[in-house]
Amino acid sequence: MVWVSIELNLLIFLPIVVLNTFVSRGASGLKIFFLQRLGGLFVLIRMILISQKALGAGPHLAGLGLLYKIGGFPFHSWLLQIRMALS
Repeated sequence: MVWVSIELNLLIFLPIVVLNTFVSRGASGLKIFFLQRLGGLFVLIRMILISQKALGAGPHLAGLGLLYKIGGFPFHSWLLQIRMALS
């Protein structure tokens, strides 16, 4: 459920950033999109592994994916760069 709410937040926030006329803000929007997709991929791979009963192949992928998506430590460097570009 947390993953779905983060994905919906991205879908609402991304057009606001990308539709801005400034080039740096548009580039920041693309960076947000690709980095969020990478975090979502971690969570999705974990869900696939659970459905295939391959639990020993990385039990912490979902947690790492969610930390990546919310900009938690140690994956916070991209969030700081984007915040500086948007302000």
